[in-house]
Amino acid sequence: MSRFKAPDVMRNENIGFRQHRTKLNVSSPRDEIVAFAVEMERIMQEHDAVKGDTWKTCGLGFLDGKLQEEISEYVDSPCRSSKCDELVDIANICMMLWHRRMK
Repeated sequence: MSRFKAPDVMRNENIGFRQHRTKLNVSSPRDEIVAFAVEMERIMQEHDAVKGDTWKTCGLGFLDGKLQEEISEYVDSPCRSSKCDELVDIANICMMLWHRRMK
């Protein structure tokens, strides 16, 4: 069981042309999701000193290209640990693109 605790969230989400009303129970997220999110945040913090929040202002085409690059690195990775690292990189870029495109 995860130690992460947060209140239930009721929010409106604009996704493309559709609007969804979602009741999301985040008081007990899956351990696997929390572990992955923590790893994503660890990698983001590792890059903070050099890159900071530049992903928030760079071109979307740049991020699209980085996503393709990271997917290629994942496919070409020879070992399991490298593949896991690349999956976190892919997820972080997906998060960046999702965040930017939701605005």
